[in-house]
Formats: sequence, structure tokens, C-alpha cells
Amino acid sequence: MAYVFIHLWPQIAESQQLFSKEVQWLQGSLLHHALYLTALGGLIIFFSIYRLVSHIDSERKESVESGLFWAHLGFFFLYNFIIGILVTYQSRWVSSMFVFFIAFGLHFIANDWHLRLHHKYIYDKYGRFVLSISIVLGYLFGTWISFPEYIVGVLEAFITGSMVLNVIKSELPSEKSGSLEGFLTGVAGGASLFILL
Repeated sequence: MAYVFIHLWPQIAESQQLFSKEVQWLQGSLLHHALYLTALGGLIIFFSIYRLVSHIDSERKESVESGLFWAHLGFFFLYNFIIGILVTYQSRWVSSMFVFFIAFGLHFIANDWHLRLHHKYIYDKYGRFVLSISIVLGYLFGTWISFPEYIVGVLEAFITGSMVLNVIKSELPSEKSGSLEGFLTGVAGGASLFILL
């Protein structure tokens, strides 16, 4: 949560200014907010996939499980692949990379738990390996291909929108479970780390 609000949203604001300068046809149009629209698009896509998965009733589950699993996994493959690319554009400072690693490590653990909850044995058999490979492939892709800074901003915007819903849906404690004290401690600690970086 701290990573999204303290690092990603300010980064999108900065990237939007750069994007507007680099892509001249955006001047004076509704697309002047292109990266915010991209973030919204990421949120909408993630929410749509989540709704499809959560609205399967028990009678239909067997007939659609495989296709739905691969659609769900396909989105997370893209999500992790883009995060892998973004890792190559992070600060080269060891402390920055360490905080980035901790933030995304915890985020990936929550994603793993959520996917295992919905897809059970099929996720354990295929999904976890596919998603592990996706991060590595994204990282390798990011090291081989150099993107203009404004394109990196577009990728970050998409991930930010997806991550906002993902964090709220999967990582915040519900009203009846979880620890408010633990949540507040985690947010305060994470926010402090990102402010110090």
C-alpha cells in the first residue's frame, strides 16, 4: 500500500508530464491524462478478471475452470512480466533495490495465496512455475531492450492501476479478520522506508 501511494502515484505524475512533452498530439486533448487513463485501464482489467473468477458457481466450475484459470494466469503472467521489466529501470542503489524486493516479494506472496485459493491443485501444478518464469523473462526482456522513459511510465501506470485493486482486494485486512495494528505498523514502516529512499 505504501509503495503504491508514496512511490508509484508520484512517479506516474512525473511520467505524465514527460509523456505529454514527448507525444505532442496529446497537447490540449482529453488524452492529456493518458497515464492516469492507463492506470484506470489496469484497474478495470484486473477487476473484470477478478469478477469472472469470483462469480463461478459450483455447477459451472468444472466446465470453465481450465479456460478461466488460463485467462487469470495469463493476466498475472503479463502483470509479473511488466514488473520484471520495471525492475531493470529502478535505481541502481542497493538500498532502493532491497526495499523494492521486499515490497514486491510480499505482494507476490499475497498474489500466490489468492491464486491458490481460487484454483487449488491446477495452480500448484502449473501456475506457480509460469508466474515465477514470467518475472525472470520480464527482467531479461528489460535488460535486452531499452525503452524510452515515457514508455516505462506507461508500463508503470498500467501496473499501478492493477496493483491498487490487487492490494485493496487481497492485502488489506477484512472487517472481521486480520490485525489493524499489524496493518498500521506495516504501512507506517513501508511509508518510512519509501520516504527515506
